[in-house]
Amino acid sequence: MTPVQWIGLGCLAFLLITLCVTLFSSKNISSSQHNTLKFFTALSAAFSGGFLTGEALFSFDKTMGNGVHLVISGTAGCALFFTIWFTYAKYKDPNPPPPPKPNPEINFEIPPGWSFEHIVEKILLPSGGTYEISGFTPDEKKSILKAQLLKTPSAKAAIERLKFLSTTLPKYSVTENQNHFEIIKI
Repeated sequence: MTPVQWIGLGCLAFLLITLCVTLFSSKNISSSQHNTLKFFTALSAAFSGGFLTGEALFSFDKTMGNGVHLVISGTAGCALFFTIWFTYAKYKDPNPPPPPKPNPEINFEIPPGWSFEHIVEKILLPSGGTYEISGFTPDEKKSILKAQLLKTPSAKAAIERLKFLSTTLPKYSVTENQNHFEIIKI
């Protein structure tokens, strides 16, 4: 082997040792460690490809019409480097952040002719909430509310605000327990 090949072999050995230490030093690797592994793995492949061939596998040499001289050449090492670089697995965080909590805000347009009970159902539909209306007569449950935009910070606040949109609704209180709402006539 020539001195250049010995130097290349020493660099390759250093890269492989670094790869092994990085891989086996911790259970979970960070994003930056993953990127370092990706680079060192691709570089190791390039060195090994260069050792196999030692010279350019393709060469392109052309003079353009405007006098520009274009030269492109590549080795098996270059091809292996880019193959590893572009096909290396994407980093997957072992501890991803929790999914965002749904926004409890209610932004609901009450259509004309809708009843109290129908609107309560529609308010609770996105969150999968359940409800129980106690003490109301069937006519009170069917009270038609004024059509308007209802904007509140929560479903409970929205149900509480409905009492101001009809003159036929009795006074009531709303309690919430694990997304189950009890609407009780006072």
